Parts: sequence; structure tokens; C-alpha cells
Amino acid sequence: MHLALPAAGTHTLRIAAASGTVYLEGVTAYNGDETKGIRLVADAHAGYDSSSYLADRANLNKLVAAAAPDLVTIDWGANDYLNATHTPAQLTANLNSEIANLRSLLAAKQPSVVVVLPYSFGTARNSLGYVWADYAAAIRAVTAADPTVGLMDLSGMSTGGGNISAYDGIHPSDQGQAVLAGIAATYLTSSH
Repeated sequence: MHLALPAAGTHTLRIAAASGTVYLEGVTAYNGDETKGIRLVADAHAGYDSSSYLADRANLNKLVAAAAPDLVTIDWGANDYLNATHTPAQLTANLNSEIANLRSLLAAKQPSVVVVLPYSFGTARNSLGYVWADYAAAIRAVTAADPTVGLMDLSGMSTGGGNISAYDGIHPSDQGQAVLAGIAATYLTSSH
């Protein structure tokens, strides 16, 4: 939704739901600079595995179409492994499905697509009998099969201690986020 105001200045925005459940993703205010700078639209969801995103595709497609991004990053696989909801082959199929969906949805203006290989989650087998390296190989296979899809590899980063892990030992802390930002900046400014 786009709302144009008559003049710059202080304004009050009231948002109310008429019915149902509403998820407000945020409000961005512009002052004549709508086409300037970098805009980040994040669609992360705690606990989602790759099939969860595919099941929510109708909502995601609305968000992606409205954003008309120049770059899409897909960071899937961790919950597929940690929650043992999918085999590595199923993760590969889901990633390929989403990449094809993006290419179709954004056919008029193809964005760059980068798959993010999460950092290592150790060597323990999940209840399906797979180790994290199996999922990492599945993610690498997606980008190896399609040279138009980039791979930002975070596998050298560990959450096994230090200050880069949050309290849960899985998600990055503030320091870990800074490390990730540095890796992303290096990746995005290098030639691929």
C-alpha cells in the first residue's frame, strides 16, 4: 500500500484491522527519496523450514512482487536439519522450486538470486539420520547446477562458542551479526 501525503512534516498514521489476523511488517516513510539507497525487506520466521515458506508462497509472492527486488537471498536449510523435517534431497527440491517461482514471478525484471549456506551446525545426526554436511552439500548442489544463482557460504563461521552465538547457541549474537554483515559486504562487493 502506498499513501502520499500532501506535504513534508509531522503526520500521524493510525492502522486498525477490520477483521481477521493482521501481520504488520512495518512502515517506511520517504521524503522524495523513494528511489534512493538500499531497502531491505526481510521475511524470516522462527521455526520455518523450507516447506513452510513454500506453503506460505501466496503471501510471500505479494511481498516480493511489491518490492520488485534487485537481489533476493534465500537462507534455508537450518531448520530442515535441526528440526529433521526434510531430507537433503527434499531441501534441494524446495530451493529449486522457490528459485523457479521467483524467476516466473519476476519475469519482467529478473533479480540476482543468492542462496546462503548457513554456518556449520556440527556433526550430530538428526532423527532422519543426516548430518549438517549433507544439507550443506544439497545447498551447494543447487547453486552448482545453476550458474545464475550465487552462493554466499557461511560454513567457515561457527556458532560453537565465543561471542558470535546468542543465548541459544544457534542464532548469531550482535557480534555474530556484525561478522555476518562483513561476510555479506565482502560477497556483494566482489565479482562473481
